Amino acid sequence: MTGVFAALLSVAGFRYFNDAPWMLVSATAVLFLGITWHIMSFNDLMDRVNDLRKNKRFAYENEWALRQYIAVLSSATLTVLGAVTVWDMRVGFFCACVWALGVLYSFVPHWFVVQNLIVAVCSGSPVLVGVVNSGEVDYRPLLVFCAFVFIIFIREVYKDIEDQDTDTGYKTTLPIVLGHEASVEVTTGLTFGWAVCLFLYPDTLLGVIGLGGGSALLSIHQELLYDHRKFAQAKAALDWVIRAVIVSILITQ
Repeated sequence: MTGVFAALLSVAGFRYFNDAPWMLVSATAVLFLGITWHIMSFNDLMDRVNDLRKNKRFAYENEWALRQYIAVLSSATLTVLGAVTVWDMRVGFFCACVWALGVLYSFVPHWFVVQNLIVAVCSGSPVLVGVVNSGEVDYRPLLVFCAFVFIIFIREVYKDIEDQDTDTGYKTTLPIVLGHEASVEVTTGLTFGWAVCLFLYPDTLLGVIGLGGGSALLSIHQELLYDHRKFAQAKAALDWVIRAVIVSILITQ
């Protein structure tokens, strides 16, 4: 679903401006779908040995098939990237930069919080394609971008806390460096960040999502300190916020 979210978010980003041709909008959505799938598959390939410690065996046991899939996906995505670049060089270059940044994720496991920031920036970047295409600055997609950076960063920290035991010695993550309790406190503070971004957005619906979603998430944060089962609930809550934000923009713009 992550790739679908990226594709829909790019469509939402174009909807802030009315002059983008539908062919470019459609191609860019497909491009972000391919970019996201490639980044995720490539990281699965690179992490295949360490993932055995998490009892994730698919990439390790199917390495050849995964490499073939990535090769085909890369070719298809490059083809779409070429088409997008022909339509709009700025959008093509922007998408290529996002792709390169996403691939970089797999090579910096020991750079403290850098992996989290890469995922967060790449995940929020599709909403900025309309700004890149039009050459105009609109604070609305910038607020959504900032909200997504906060949301995805928090979600990645949740995953790092869950994987703290298996990541030790392989990655330098927030919970490994600061510990479980401090990491939860960081995500609590960052929750106010995305909630405020959505509350400041000039649309009542997104303001309600920010206020309601932020309150719901904060209500379970204390339980995250001692109940690991609550992390699945917290991640699910953030996923619903993401869905609600994308649908709201598609409806209202």
